[in-house]
Amino acid sequence: MIRAEVKYTEDHYRELSKCRNKIFFYILGATALVNVGLLILLLLLSLVSGKGLPEDFGHLFGLVLLVVGMWSLDCLMMYVFFPKRAAKVERQKFGESKVNFAFHADKFTAEHSGKDFSDKIELNYDKLDKVYETKDYFLLYLRSNTAFIIGKNEICEGSPQALRELLRTKFGKRYKTK
Repeated sequence: MIRAEVKYTEDHYRELSKCRNKIFFYILGATALVNVGLLILLLLLSLVSGKGLPEDFGHLFGLVLLVVGMWSLDCLMMYVFFPKRAAKVERQKFGESKVNFAFHADKFTAEHSGKDFSDKIELNYDKLDKVYETKDYFLLYLRSNTAFIIGKNEICEGSPQALRELLRTKFGKRYKTK
């Protein structure tokens, strides 16, 4: 059996944002970089040719600024505001709580306990959608927007390698490494 004791923090939620939004983040970043690159190329061509800037340059510049601004705002939301808000809601709702995970051969349990409450769930692995492993975390997705997040340093019985082997065996192609 493998056990972990988790106390959710901003870092847990930040990791969730990274895993869930990484492709979207890269697409936005690539779009912003291409637009900025095209704008610089247009500016250089205009200056080298001696014809000056085209009349619609202001509109193009505004569009590029809009895309870069939206990308920057999205990054702030994903990596700063969402994790802070989620951790704050967790503390307000549950106080200083922790989740104890126990991984067995056929199922796992998660017992969430705090000052005035205790809740325990037991799930077979086939109820989970997929599992992501990052450098520091395991993310077990129940649905696309609901995940259990377990830090590798929060495993108190067993090891990250043992949990990796168990989850890889259970999930096969649905086990992803990020």
